[in-house]
Amino acid sequence: TLLSQLHGAIVLSTVLIQMQVVMLVWSVAAGVAYAASTTIGKALSEGDNAAVKRHVKLTVLNSLAESCLFAGLIFILRDEIARWFTDETEVVDMFVSTVWMTCLHMPLDHVQTGLSRGVLIAFGDQVFVAVSMLVTCYGVGCPILLATTFLTTWHIYGLYIAFFAFSLLNLVAIGAKLCRSDLGEELEKCRERLLNETPESEEGMPLISRDLSRDTDHENSRDEPRKVLIVFSAAVLIFLLLLFISLKEF
Repeated sequence: TLLSQLHGAIVLSTVLIQMQVVMLVWSVAAGVAYAASTTIGKALSEGDNAAVKRHVKLTVLNSLAESCLFAGLIFILRDEIARWFTDETEVVDMFVSTVWMTCLHMPLDHVQTGLSRGVLIAFGDQVFVAVSMLVTCYGVGCPILLATTFLTTWHIYGLYIAFFAFSLLNLVAIGAKLCRSDLGEELEKCRERLLNETPESEEGMPLISRDLSRDTDHENSRDEPRKVLIVFSAAVLIFLLLLFISLKEF
């Protein structure tokens, strides 16, 4: 409502279309992050250093791959996407002229999503993720958003300045946290959590007796990245097929 009153209904309509597109594509980034959290958590519980490092790299690569793919598709089909929502020429023109910021911000946002909600959550750093989000979003992003909304006529450009500031600072904080993390320490913390949460037998011994300090590759862990890539490729192909059918009918 404030955006409409300050900058007009055309700006509001354009922002709403962009947010719908952003949230739709972000659901893929969230899926990559949740899958990373599961696979990295499993590798940590097995004490497999190599698998942990491999899944962290795959998280970054998958986030970059899907975000760049969707950013390219959105930019190429920007006119058609706008007309899925409205036929108003002014709204379509504004969306087409500003959607490049959405595409440019997408890889940055998806990578920080994969690292924060995937890797750090698997490491048990939920508190750090919450504090980082709180500081970068409400301490930096929101003030920039409010300042550009009320004090300037930048409208959509001010919105994305706030988005870029939030994503970039959050990514820097996450990168610094990961650089300072000791994988051996993370494995030991995971081992302690498992021992504390594992039920004991009548003799007082943990029911899980596997050695968590080993650093070997298993057949299953070698197959997991391949399965992730296959599932991701299938999802992308299905999306492209549906998009082609929609454009053909349009």
